[in-house]
Amino acid sequence: MLFKIRNILASLLLTAGLATSGVTCAAINQNDHQAALATAEKMYDVMLGEGAAHEANWESPKLLADIKDPIIPGNTLHVLEFSVMDPTNGAYQRIHVLVNIDGGVAGAEILYAGR
Repeated sequence: MLFKIRNILASLLLTAGLATSGVTCAAINQNDHQAALATAEKMYDVMLGEGAAHEANWESPKLLADIKDPIIPGNTLHVLEFSVMDPTNGAYQRIHVLVNIDGGVAGAEILYAGR
């Protein structure tokens, strides 16, 4: 229960931060953030089994430096990094979700980050 409250609070704080920051708000809107989170959860479920994302401990996402889009020259992708811990074995993963500046998820990758 405490974990769910913490996740809701973290989500609200992130939303408030996105709404009050002119640069960040222009970069990632609420719909893009929700799409990025859904993508991260799907990737985690594929890697660890259905329902693993629901049981895992998620940290607040970080907005990393933008990268150049390798597919569309001149386009920029925003990078949201989600850190997640598997409670059964204590292993951490980082999930990078690429968000197109025009909106929507452009890709994602999952990285093992240790125990």
